Amino acid sequence: MRSKSKVMTAMALGGLLALAGCSGQTTPTASAPTLGEKTGVSVNLEDLPTVTGEPGETPQIAYPLLPGATSPAPSPTETAPADGEETPEPETSPTPEVSPYVDPPSSLQVLVVGEEGTGEEVTAEDLVSTSFISWTWGQTDPLYSLNTYFTADPFVFSLQTDAALGVLSRVVVGQKIGSRLMAVVPPALGELNTALGGEAGTTTVLVIDLMEKWPQSLQAQADAVPTGVNTGPQINGQLGQEASVSVPGGVTAPEEFTVQVIAEGSGPEAAVGDTVLIHYAGADWTGAEAGSSWQTDKGPVAVTVPDNTQEQITVFAAIAGVKVGSRILVTMPSKEQAYPAGAVVIDVVALVAALPGGTDTPPLVVVPDDEPTVDDQATPTDQPTPTDQAAPEDQSPSPSP
Repeated sequence: MRSKSKVMTAMALGGLLALAGCSGQTTPTASAPTLGEKTGVSVNLEDLPTVTGEPGETPQIAYPLLPGATSPAPSPTETAPADGEETPEPETSPTPEVSPYVDPPSSLQVLVVGEEGTGEEVTAEDLVSTSFISWTWGQTDPLYSLNTYFTADPFVFSLQTDAALGVLSRVVVGQKIGSRLMAVVPPALGELNTALGGEAGTTTVLVIDLMEKWPQSLQAQADAVPTGVNTGPQINGQLGQEASVSVPGGVTAPEEFTVQVIAEGSGPEAAVGDTVLIHYAGADWTGAEAGSSWQTDKGPVAVTVPDNTQEQITVFAAIAGVKVGSRILVTMPSKEQAYPAGAVVIDVVALVAALPGGTDTPPLVVVPDDEPTVDDQATPTDQPTPTDQAAPEDQSPSPSP
């Protein structure tokens, strides 16, 4: 498990830039704005949490207290008993009958913490890279299902309207890259807390740093240099456009994992542990299609480049050493009775900037749910609907078994 000390600069909530409607108290509603509309604050700022912390440390949160109330004392740190001593019985503290905190707002609240960023505004047609942490209202320990302070990779997602990810989309639209946002999300909006690993019916507090954005229409290089190498499966589609792969009759199925660079881009080489944006499409030796990111209309997917091992051979490990902008063809042998041999065409679209501060543990290796493997999975199927996992899911990768 990685250290709690990691990346982003956490700032005090002083100097808030309140968004539309920040002055005065209004009657909150449970509905979220339409995707594409910038969200703001409709309650008093004193009724919202504050976030503090030093650069490189996990942000700390404090909730607004009821008049005369004090914050609960932190739980004592447990220490191991000395040699020969018996382990003491744990002391139990009664659960407070009444919370010392004000009730959370019942409508979505979004504000900028500290100085607004100087980058471009996020639109509803974008793909965004973020640093992300969340809490259940009233709790100071963060939720762990999606927390870039406890993993190595930025959280990248395309903006859309469905389920929990649709709420995140509404939070970031209209905000500028480089901004740190705090959002208070009521349970009526897609049960985001549950998607993040919290309890149903509770309110979520998010802190999101907007790192980068790309248009969902982004593609790999149309002017990538063809290598003249393309044996076996047939790739259909021009460079820089949607592609598919098919297996002509009579082509011998592969007996080992192979990678062919079809066209070489001019960008930097991707390395194991990098997060990259890719497009891909697959097929197997029976002639069946096996999923395509181009067919989702949500832009490229984000994958963290894994390293193949003897235990598991992973298609997206083929990206290591490939230049951004390139197109490659990956073939995989069949696995006994589990699935037939397969082929995947991959366009390496962009390199996602690493989160500042680095990490003291290896990155979490993640690949899309429909990602084909040799040892543990079938060839890719259509991409799953977001939020079918514990963390709000975009088209970005999920842990491979």
